[in-house]
Order: sequence, then C-alpha cells, then structure tokens
Amino acid sequence: MNRLHWLVLFWLAGGAIATAAVDPSVWSGPVGAWEARLRVEQPNPARDLAADLAATGVMLERHWSQLRREGAGSEIAQVNALAGQRSGRLSRANYDAVLRSLQWKDKTRGAVDLLAGPLRRWQAAGGAIPAPDSVLVLVRDGGAYFVDLGVLLRTPGMELDLDPIADGLLADRALDSLRARGHRGVSVQLGSVWRVTPGDSVRILADGSGAAGAGPWLAGRACASRPVDGAPLDPRTGVRAESGFSARVLAPKAEEAAVWAEALCLLGWEGLELFKDLPNVDAALAGPGPAGPELRRTAGFPAGTGLDPR
Repeated sequence: MNRLHWLVLFWLAGGAIATAAVDPSVWSGPVGAWEARLRVEQPNPARDLAADLAATGVMLERHWSQLRREGAGSEIAQVNALAGQRSGRLSRANYDAVLRSLQWKDKTRGAVDLLAGPLRRWQAAGGAIPAPDSVLVLVRDGGAYFVDLGVLLRTPGMELDLDPIADGLLADRALDSLRARGHRGVSVQLGSVWRVTPGDSVRILADGSGAAGAGPWLAGRACASRPVDGAPLDPRTGVRAESGFSARVLAPKAEEAAVWAEALCLLGWEGLELFKDLPNVDAALAGPGPAGPELRRTAGFPAGTGLDPR
C-alpha cells in the first residue's frame, strides 16, 4: 500500500473519530450577531434529535432575518420602508412581538420602546416629533378564515426597532420549538441570553458555556446580561447611553429577562425599585455609586453563584 492510500485511510479514520466525538445532544452555530447553542438532556426517543436541533437552528436564523431593521427580505424592514405610505404585512409571530414591545414601554418607564428611539432621531434631524401613539397602527383585517396582520407607520421616516428584545424572543422560540417536539431538559444560549426548561438546572461557567445539572442557579428561569457590546441605545433620547451600568436579570422567560436587563442599564439604581412588583424576576446591577463602583441585588438574586454582572 503506497503513501497515498495510507493518507486516505488516516483521513477517513480521523473523520470518523471526530464525528463520534461530537455531542449528539448539542447544536451550535451563528445566528445573526450571536453564537447560538442548543442542548437537550432528555431526547424524545421517537424523534430524530439531530434533525430537530438542526431544524431549530434554521428556524432561529430565519426568524432573526425577519426581525432585522435592515435587509430586503426582512418583514420589519419592509414595514419601515412603507412608512407614510401603507401598511406592511407581518407574520403572526412578528405581529405578536410588536404588540408586546408596545406594552414594554409603560412597564419599563420608556427605557424599552420600539418607536421612541426612531422618533427622537427624527426630531434630531429637524422633524417635528409626533406623539408615538399617532405614528403606529396595528392592522387586523380579514374574514372568518383569514386575518391579515400588519403595521402602518403613519409618519414617513419612522421605523420599528426590535433589536433590544430580539435575542430574548428567539431564545424563547427555540426552547418552545424543541419542547413541542417532545424533548426535555432543554437549554438555549443565544449570545448573553439563556433559557432553561422549567424543572431543569444550568450553571453558567466562567467561559460563558453551560453545565447542565451543576447547580440550581438557572433552575427553570432565563438569564440575560446587558450591555453586551458597547453602550445601549436610550430610546428616550435616541442616543447611546454611557451610563456605566451593567445588569444581569433572572426571569421566567428570556424575552422578559432581556427587556429588564436592557431597562436596568438605562434606568440605573432607580430601576431596581420596579422589581418589587415583578413576580419571580430578580436582578443584579453594577454601576457607579457615590463612593465608587457598587453592586446591588434584589432580594431573590442568588449571591455567590458567579451570576453577578461583570
């Protein structure tokens, strides 16, 4: 047998070993600006787990492309392009996301608002700022068998911006997708956002990865950290906030955790007061205090677990 044959056999053996070494319960890959990681501890034996994980990864990428403000194929971009002209159609999932985003504005004292930032930028460019509720109209039109869902932006130049909650939304959708296929013990990581199946536990390790069953810190809750990269955009002013705050929030769902982590970075210490009326939502906030850097936690945030914002 000549050298070429040996090289081919060595390459094939190495490929087989590498394939066998891959954890069949894990899928990882890029989704938009994030690295995604899906893990299933209790697969449904009647399903093809690898296929389900791969399909969920494809779903994440597709939904992310539809939530973007840029891109010719994005539903949100199409709505923004039609501002001042006519309504743009949305899928049910994105319509519901816009509806919930509008509700987050009041809950977060305006710190998370899919319209306020664009409105402020419009004002900075010399336009007269209209009231947000006069800008956006939710469209529901149709008969008994079909409902056309969409959004009408009345003012030219306006745009929707779902970026602050997109990673949380997608993490929730991924977990729901895998659970609907009968898998249990699911954990989803999308950038700095985590979601864990209720009843299961995941510990966030120092390198950002997770270890299932390693501790009760994320038992049945989601976790989100902000800011992830740079200063967050303050929708109340339309400019990026150099507040110096970083937050980590635990909540029942990833969307909720992402929203409140975003809000805390903008509201600062006063934002922690809002957590008194939030069931099963806890936070740790690091930022500038009167005597230097401080770290404050809500009563239910677990200390000594490595979950404090860094």
